[in-house]
Amino acid sequence: MNTKDMQLSKTIFLVDDDPDDRLLISEAIHSVIKAVRIVEIQSGIDLLNILSSQPGQFPDLILLDMNMPGINGLETLSQLREKPSQRCFPIIMLSTACNNDLVKQAYMLGVNAFMPKPITSGHYRAVARAVNLCFLNHIDSTPPNLSVSETEKETSLIVIEDNEDHWNLIDMAIRQKKHHLKLIRLRDKSSTLEFLDSCYKRLAPYPKLILLDLYMPTKKDGLSILDSIRYFISVNNLPQVPVFVFTFSDHQQDIDACYAIQANAVITKPTDLTHWPLLFADLLDLWGQTVRLPNNQMA
Repeated sequence: MNTKDMQLSKTIFLVDDDPDDRLLISEAIHSVIKAVRIVEIQSGIDLLNILSSQPGQFPDLILLDMNMPGINGLETLSQLREKPSQRCFPIIMLSTACNNDLVKQAYMLGVNAFMPKPITSGHYRAVARAVNLCFLNHIDSTPPNLSVSETEKETSLIVIEDNEDHWNLIDMAIRQKKHHLKLIRLRDKSSTLEFLDSCYKRLAPYPKLILLDLYMPTKKDGLSILDSIRYFISVNNLPQVPVFVFTFSDHQQDIDACYAIQANAVITKPTDLTHWPLLFADLLDLWGQTVRLPNNQMA
């Protein structure tokens, strides 16, 4: 890989003690993502040592196996998130065990997504495409699976967006591919806090996803809303709902700030407006197919 490729590539730390699993995941990711560098790490202890030896130098994403000798994935995750400086990058946990207590504990410790370990080539590719779109901000031209379950037909999606033109684009893009979804639009911090306080608990089912613009109109406002959502869900002991921050900003400090307040993912708004329908259809499908939330429900 030449210098230019290195500058353009993203770095993923793949932490798994099983070499076969590392190979399968690496091959799936490389088949979907060209400009990516995968660093294979055999244990949680090795990961912690690597991060300690290069303070301030973090990967774009960590894929972390659950069942490893020495210290397992949860113990590794706990030690990682103890340090505030290590809360600014996303972590996906991969596990063959997906019982509700394990999934719930992983999210409480600060994992961004919990994915059952793939068992077929199709599952491996779906995980790779989810990684590509949700965490590396690359739109895949492969058409998504647009099948709709009966439960999904009743699902809502909250969009917190102050810009009228951007809201119209989001509304059009989602309805073009996911017309069955009920969209709830909130325009600012005050309306969001009022909705959480008076309406959120009456939603049935709870939203599939919360989509939050970062600049509302300032970054400080957007981060404050994100923090308020996280606090509201936690203090009321409500089911986990993914919160995606959606922004034109690709500044690393903005991305880091979102992850530090537990955004599940940070998605860069495409400058090409024709990409918006595909992005939202793919985003909702891939997240739903690959990610498990507590209460034994797929996202």
